[in-house]
Amino acid sequence: MVMRLLNYIPIAALAIGMAYAAEPVGTASSSDQFDLNGVSMRADGVSSWPVMSGDEIRSISAPILVRFQDGSRMTISQQSRVKLSDGGDGLNVNVTGGDVQYSLAPQSLMRVFNGGTAVSSRSGVASTRNQGTGKTVAPRAEFRTPPPPISSK
Repeated sequence: MVMRLLNYIPIAALAIGMAYAAEPVGTASSSDQFDLNGVSMRADGVSSWPVMSGDEIRSISAPILVRFQDGSRMTISQQSRVKLSDGGDGLNVNVTGGDVQYSLAPQSLMRVFNGGTAVSSRSGVASTRNQGTGKTVAPRAEFRTPPPPISSK
């Protein structure tokens, strides 16, 4: 009987671990390698990597596109880094170096911080180079929705 109970301990531990495991908040993709929590993530054969609250993402030689589950997006410019953290009611994204272009979905509870200072705009560019001015820059063209295709019929 005791042996039978001992067989269930690993299964119970696995179930408890899965219940408390961090859920991905989005995915990160790049045309070149980037760092995720100090580990080099390769782009070869992998279209995107899951990201979670608590992760630190650092681009090296190419931008990183991060798509969040709530529909928000951000592009981390090369040689830039961000830290994701739990903000209680939503995710916090803190730009800790370089430039990040972002666009929050209408229903998103995500908050963007520029070197620790909250940014009030729902879209724009947060840059630690602009730190001290409290300003963000207008969104770049790559976040504009393309027009629908023209039908030849």
